[in-house]
Amino acid sequence: MATPEYIDSARQVIAHPDRDRLLNQGGGGGTFGGMEARVAKLETIAEDTRKTLETIQRQLARVDTKLDGKPDVDKVYKAIFTVYGLSFTIIAAGATVLALLLK
Repeated sequence: MATPEYIDSARQVIAHPDRDRLLNQGGGGGTFGGMEARVAKLETIAEDTRKTLETIQRQLARVDTKLDGKPDVDKVYKAIFTVYGLSFTIIAAGATVLALLLK
């Protein structure tokens, strides 16, 4: 995998002999001093974010697995209409038989 351009640029600034002056031009007013602590904190945050995303991925995989066994809406509607259809058919047949018996 190719190294992103911003990493190459950062390496060039860090390796540059006049890096303090270059870093001061960024408008932040800081120099390279204290950068290690800030980078370490960002790395910690990135690691925590990665762990959180992995947890979310595992949870989504479990939800997806659970949903695989559940019927979808079309199947539920078909089952309901089938039950209603059979019920009406049985009622109609019963009414017909009853009407014939009472004649």
